[in-house]
Amino acid sequence: MEEEVRRIHGAHRDYYLWLAEEANKVLLTQEHAHWLERLQAEDDNLRAALEWSRDQPNEAEALARLVAALEDYWAYTGRFSEGRQWAAEALADRERVPSRYRIRMLFTAGRLALELGDYQEAIVLLDESLALARREGDRHGEAEALSNKGYVVQAHGDTAEAVTLHTEALARWRAIGDLERVADALTSLGIAAVLAGDLPRAITLFEESIPLCHATNNRYYLTDALLSLGFALFLTGNLERARAHLSEGLTLAQTYGTLPLIGRGLDEIAFIAGMSGQPDRAVRLLGASASLRERHGFLMIEAYRHLYDQLIARTREALGEAAMGELHAAGATLSTEQAIAYARETIGGGA
Repeated sequence: MEEEVRRIHGAHRDYYLWLAEEANKVLLTQEHAHWLERLQAEDDNLRAALEWSRDQPNEAEALARLVAALEDYWAYTGRFSEGRQWAAEALADRERVPSRYRIRMLFTAGRLALELGDYQEAIVLLDESLALARREGDRHGEAEALSNKGYVVQAHGDTAEAVTLHTEALARWRAIGDLERVADALTSLGIAAVLAGDLPRAITLFEESIPLCHATNNRYYLTDALLSLGFALFLTGNLERARAHLSEGLTLAQTYGTLPLIGRGLDEIAFIAGMSGQPDRAVRLLGASASLRERHGFLMIEAYRHLYDQLIARTREALGEAAMGELHAAGATLSTEQAIAYARETIGGGA
């Protein structure tokens, strides 16, 4: 009887592991809405599969694969803390996980730590993943670990190191022939160029990334590239093109953007509003993005902190402390959808 129960639970877990891994292949594409809805409908079963795998003595590999497969799902639903807790469960038994799955689990855990602002832990996990990938000759895993480490140091504000890592990752993605990740690496290098003040290079990199995003049907990377290009174009004074790209990016963000990406987009539009004579809209958008982060537990990336500080000083001077507080509180009441619509209206993309 006990063996039969175990067989049934194992079959249940195997099905939901298959479902999670299949969904993970297409969550960044135009099939996103269908698969996200399907995963959400099976949330209790997915959690049961995780729990059963954790509680069995010989299921470390399956738990690691489930955690890795659900990374994007947790990101899209804003459940970073839950994902990180499951990653910790999987990491506790990682020596029993085959290398190819352990590499993936480690950089998944690193990304979740990054979103929650634990840069030190993220680097430790990603360094372990990178070392293991190099030891095993896993070229894809090595490129993935380099990319993820680049995200961490860039978020923490080390632009020079981020450029080194993303450049190395880009070379490896090109050698592998993974055009999706080439596009992502180009956008990451473009963001680093924006932060370093090299706007012409940033625009060139974003414009190289966008056709690859279209060609590979990766809507998440396209959203990221469009928002980033729009922000860079605004900073160069090309307002018409900036508005077009930002509006398109914000529209896509409603479906394909994870909450941290949406939050970054709202912050960028807030900065644009503050620098173009709309301090009231800037503060409302900051309230919306701050509320979004507070509700879901992720942080503003440190690399954007100096822009935030500039914006706060500028709007405080224009509005005064009391009015800022009221506007910030009003923005915090906006839903994610309302905040995106308000941001589009702010940059002239319509409500």
